[in-house]
Amino acid sequence: GGHTMRLHPLLIGPLAALALTSATVAQTAQPAPSPAALEQARQLIQTMHAARFNDKMISAMEHSISAVMAKHLVKKDGEKAQAFDDSMFEAMRPLVAKMVDSLATIYATNLTEQEMRDMEAFYASPTGQSVIEKLPNMTQQLVPMIMAEMPSVMERAADRYCEKTTCTAEQRAEMAKAVDAVKASLARRPG
Repeated sequence: GGHTMRLHPLLIGPLAALALTSATVAQTAQPAPSPAALEQARQLIQTMHAARFNDKMISAMEHSISAVMAKHLVKKDGEKAQAFDDSMFEAMRPLVAKMVDSLATIYATNLTEQEMRDMEAFYASPTGQSVIEKLPNMTQQLVPMIMAEMPSVMERAADRYCEKTTCTAEQRAEMAKAVDAVKASLARRPG
């Protein structure tokens, strides 16, 4: 459908930090994949329509980033906001191809050629193609639960932080304001 996942602006930073942290933790010296393994990975990615999925993911990130940036940079000027959206779109499009290349290397490095052949056989089947078509919508159905849980997760994180450090009343108040801002934003979100 026409639904795109929109990340709450306050979540972009923590999610990006998590992604970067995960990426640095996961990067261990691994041998370069063979040309045959890379070719198998590219074929699997094509069968899985991964480029289209990555395009949707980039589009969702793009909209979230654009909304935050437009709010701060161009305020309510519709023409400038559209120009910014267009600029963001143009700047992020090349990322899709890079993601596919990176994904091929990741698959070829972490999966055997047999595993990739088996995955491709599944994803090329009618059931696999059906799963590929349904997966984005199924994933999207999880977003409301995650968003609904976010304020309590933030509250627990703030409590734990203050248990581990000595929070001042001012720091506690700032954290409470941030949680309240997320709650208010989620209350305004269209369901």
